[in-house]
Amino acid sequence: MDFELELIGSLQRETGTFAHRTIQALQACGRPIHYHGWQKDEQVQAAYQRCSFTVYLSLL
Repeated sequence: MDFELELIGSLQRETGTFAHRTIQALQACGRPIHYHGWQKDEQVQAAYQRCSFTVYLSLL
């Protein structure tokens, strides 16, 4: 299966360090993961237009 995972959004204080290290480890293994962090609304809209599907996760 050919895909790229693009992650957009701020990391949370409680889980961000672990999440960032996990992303880096997966990237080092050659996984097609791109972490963009916080983005302006225009950039998020452009990402929505490029993508095949979205997932919105929230702990709230």
